[in-house]
Amino acid sequence: MHPMRRIELIRSTLADGEEGAAEIRAAARLLERTFSSGEVLGAVADPDFPGALVAAAQGCGASEEHAWLTLAAAGPRRARQVMAWRASELVDADQLTAVAGKKGRARRRGFRRLASGRGEAAAAAGAWALLAHLHQGELRRLVRARPVLAVADRRARASRALRPALG
Repeated sequence: MHPMRRIELIRSTLADGEEGAAEIRAAARLLERTFSSGEVLGAVADPDFPGALVAAAQGCGASEEHAWLTLAAAGPRRARQVMAWRASELVDADQLTAVAGKKGRARRRGFRRLASGRGEAAAAAGAWALLAHLHQGELRRLVRARPVLAVADRRARASRALRPALG
């Protein structure tokens, strides 16, 4: 069966809400047993979203192929939102909160620089690429939801508040 047809079949059975998110996370965990986290996150962050996942699914076993196609069936926005928590675990909390605190072009430039992976592990580069796709509000919710990021965010806000007073 053609992969795009299989994606449509999976999409029709993929649940909404937390049940669907749990299916997506389970597919990602299954893939991380075989592939590196950077490969999985990088494929989900790829601009050619369904094509990259279909290409990754070719030549895999049946369970891995189904997992790749489940991520593709979720769609780019939903898959990236669900995988953002995992991506935030792989990157430095202080760097993430510093970039997430910026707006517009400065934020995009910061994510692009970090995703280029200069001297970083491939997993971190894939995580930065995925996090770059999130909207400002989604990043803010992620930072507030993860305790490690929330603490780093409070430190960054406090240092930004002190900087003008010191200057």
